[in-house]
Amino acid sequence: WNFGKFLLDEKGELIATFSPRTEPMSKDITKWLE
Repeated sequence: WNFGKFLLDEKGELIATFSPRTEPMSKDITKWLE
């Protein structure tokens, strides 16, 4: 399965989207979580 990824803030509002090819632990995603 190839799922797109969505990053939400505390209020449930969309702040970023990532393609299905983006690895879950990629720097593109983890930089938002630090």
